[in-house]
Amino acid sequence: RQNDELCLPWAFQGYKYRSVDGACNNLVNPQWGSAFQPFARFLPPDYDDGISTVRKSTSGNELPSARLVSTSVHKDVSRPSSTLTLMLMQWGQFLDHDLTATSQTRSFNHSIPKCCRVPLNLSHPDCLPIDVPEYDVFFNDTRCMEFIRSSPVPRPDCTLGPREQLNQLTSWLDGSVIYGSTDEDLKALRLFESGKLSYSYMPNRKSLLPRLQHFHEGECVLTSPRLFCFHAGDTRVNEQPGLAAMHTIWLRQHNLIAEQLTAINPQWSEEVLFQETRKIVIAQVQHISYREFLPLLLGPSVMKAFGLRLLKTGYYSLYNETIDGTVPNVFATAAFRFGHSLVQSQLYRCDEAHREMPHKVDLSQELMIPSNLHNLGEVDRISLGLASQKAQRRDEFITSELTNHLFRTQGHKGLDLAAINIQRGRDHGLPPYLKWREACGLLKPLLNNKSLETWEDFAEATGIFPEKVAMFSSVYESPWDVDLFPGGMVELPVKGGLVGPTFSCIIGQTFRNVRRGDRFWFENPGQFMSAQLRALRNTTLARVICDTSDAIRTLQPIIFLAPHLQKNPHASCTDYKSIPRVSLEAWKELPSSTDDSPKIHAEPPEQPSFYSLAETFESPPEGSATDEIDFTLENLDKFRMFTNI
Repeated sequence: RQNDELCLPWAFQGYKYRSVDGACNNLVNPQWGSAFQPFARFLPPDYDDGISTVRKSTSGNELPSARLVSTSVHKDVSRPSSTLTLMLMQWGQFLDHDLTATSQTRSFNHSIPKCCRVPLNLSHPDCLPIDVPEYDVFFNDTRCMEFIRSSPVPRPDCTLGPREQLNQLTSWLDGSVIYGSTDEDLKALRLFESGKLSYSYMPNRKSLLPRLQHFHEGECVLTSPRLFCFHAGDTRVNEQPGLAAMHTIWLRQHNLIAEQLTAINPQWSEEVLFQETRKIVIAQVQHISYREFLPLLLGPSVMKAFGLRLLKTGYYSLYNETIDGTVPNVFATAAFRFGHSLVQSQLYRCDEAHREMPHKVDLSQELMIPSNLHNLGEVDRISLGLASQKAQRRDEFITSELTNHLFRTQGHKGLDLAAINIQRGRDHGLPPYLKWREACGLLKPLLNNKSLETWEDFAEATGIFPEKVAMFSSVYESPWDVDLFPGGMVELPVKGGLVGPTFSCIIGQTFRNVRRGDRFWFENPGQFMSAQLRALRNTTLARVICDTSDAIRTLQPIIFLAPHLQKNPHASCTDYKSIPRVSLEAWKELPSSTDDSPKIHAEPPEQPSFYSLAETFESPPEGSATDEIDFTLENLDKFRMFTNI
């Protein structure tokens, strides 16, 4: 179809609500950033046959087992952060589920094909099982770990070429984790009353997520016939209690805003109420991600180099219709999986006084089991636990709850998430680690312009500590064989950030494209009136949790950072100076209005700004060592694989 036919009504000047599937955000290229499209590529894929088969060592041999790399590099070493709360990990997962969901190969009945203990001539063609070494300490009774390749997808122009993978979600930061990525998703989630989303009524407390009527193998486990699994915009909602709690918070937030808009604009239609509420919620998700989350993840130099800092006043003028916001394969498959190292082996609950509750359960015993959220006060206890419990440091170490016990079932051992990450990178044709450092301009030149060949060269060119290089040399034949995920994870963090230079390069460019290529970005002219935008800039995750909880009384204002008596103390949820409110008075429509656009009634009173609050707090360093590479605007010309800068 012609673009003007495909994009009605979004082609009309001034149409202000984005599509559910992300299409027609870009009117010249309507499919950019839309759901059910191939991931973008920052670098061409690296397949052994140039088309589909996984790459091999530079010697021509098979690459080492992903499980062997995992046990050699991603050991279970507990190194809790001194400053970061587990809420940062939880927001990262929630954010990831707004941006990426790779389609997996399934059998005709939607079951996952089995690859181990199946004769090679009878196995599914997309089987790529992970070899388990004979001397594996934990998996000592099996030589094979299940792994099925991501399903291939036609290329955007329907030409022949290397295998590509499908993103089932929109690439825009558009609340698809809350609202879904298709019209059918959204229709099933809406209440169609007062602009609200569907919910489960619970006596003596606020609502829970609606019931999931049908689910497939592995999506949810019920411990009682009286309970139910949850339905949300993303199918992974039941994966672990912290994620289900975050989904619940944003369901409540949507419905709270809808109630407030109904009160100040009773004349609005149900559709306008819903769309205006959705638009506000999307803006709040964008603001929290770029104002609270990304600065801690990337640090000030990377934020500045990629133009990620939000404006404090006025409108953003850098929207560019030539920028494709489609999420890149490398972001979804490697770089944004950094958060697996932040995960703790247990998810604490806390009471309203922020005290740890005595009953603790291993994380692997709570995966895919949302039953506890039905208990009175459980969403509050999980939220307070996430805001109080320290995350693990961002390093190469990953808890054995994820590397040995992932999705374990009664009488069976689990899977290894780190090995899956490595194998997934090979499945998707990600080039090796050094290719990414090279493309980002991060390989230090060797003396006498020597080519990088030895492990000593690897250490010199990357600055990675010798003991970490030794881990790689014990399993890989060549420095050019090292997979991106373990390579990026062993890097020291950039100054003021969490991830190292290579992941900073990839993540920074991804979020630059997501912002600059989004016609509906909340700071863009025409999206919100100035008073509305000023109100939205007071959004914090702490305020959202305060407003949507059952009985939380106090939180630290900067919720991704641990409470600090002087700089980030617990504040009352009714202390609007410490935890500012988002006033919706700017959405009050004048009685004389003749269209659906809210007309500002009066300038709302000035409120304390989150910006002034956040800038008074500088988090202590995570450790004594950081990578001394400093990202500056001049570095951008080195990122030559990124054509959209």
